[in-house]
Amino acid sequence: MKKIIAALVAASVIATASLGMTTTAEAHGPGPGFGIAAGIIGGLAVGSIIASQNRPVVVYDDDAAYCHRVRFVDEYGYYHVRRVCR
Repeated sequence: MKKIIAALVAASVIATASLGMTTTAEAHGPGPGFGIAAGIIGGLAVGSIIASQNRPVVVYDDDAAYCHRVRFVDEYGYYHVRRVCR
């Protein structure tokens, strides 16, 4: 039992000593280019997902109004298109 405790103490002393001898790491990070690239790629991904969605389908009942467009000229001579439903 004394040998196991002595081995654990020796291992902890060696581990503590090795931590004390290491130097600090210089972590500079990936830089701003990584964030810009990630933003562009993410924007393209989200944009393609939005663009691939189907447009909503409008279903009219039997009682729905029939709509058509009517072109007319107002009193000032301007042409207009109006949607007329019946």
